[in-house]
Amino acid sequence: MEKFVSKLKLDENKQVPPAERVFAAGMTQAKAYGQELNDQRRHLLTAELAGNETDRKLAFDAYLEASRKIAAIEASFMSRIFVDLKPDQRKKTVDAFDLLAGIFLPSSPVAAQAGRGRGGDR
Repeated sequence: MEKFVSKLKLDENKQVPPAERVFAAGMTQAKAYGQELNDQRRHLLTAELAGNETDRKLAFDAYLEASRKIAAIEASFMSRIFVDLKPDQRKKTVDAFDLLAGIFLPSSPVAAQAGRGRGGDR
């Protein structure tokens, strides 16, 4: 979130607090979808190892749907921030949005132990 704030040069007093509230709401909303991604990832592996194409397709489709929902949360977050941006800040919207990629995803256990989780300090 710090890189996002820095990229857009958000005003610490006027723009950061609302952005943090919207971000927190996005994290809450994305939590269930993040769990769904993890669950379907496991189901995908199980089906792959068992050679079960039907279950693999079901797990993959569910994984894609959860991914789509998280991407929609990222876009919604950005659009809610965009309305409060000044014209010079709006010019950096695309670059700032790129910094959000995966920010609402849960970190993997390995990445979390290494201090590099996705939803961490981007």
